[in-house]
Amino acid sequence: MAEVKVLKLKKVLKTIQKELDAAKDEGEKFNDGNDSAGTRCRSSLMNLSKLCKPGRDAVMALRNKRRKEKKSSSNGKTETKPDKKGKKKKKDKKKKDKK
Repeated sequence: MAEVKVLKLKKVLKTIQKELDAAKDEGEKFNDGNDSAGTRCRSSLMNLSKLCKPGRDAVMALRNKRRKEKKSSSNGKTETKPDKKGKKKKKDKKKKDKK
């Protein structure tokens, strides 16, 4: 399953690159005064926006799979995660009242 997602992501990225190149070429023609190239450029840009969704989905599927594998490989061991400053958080069992 993950191999399929990797291949799908690579295919989507190649297609995005081709559309981006096409949009760039048509944009240059439009800047030179060819108005119909502007329409083709807009079309390529619309295709790019449509291609981003499957690319994002493929990335999320791979990320979720890796997290699941990492979680299952920990063999039930729980570790404290460091906070943003790199210090380990301590779980405080007592709740402090702020009255």
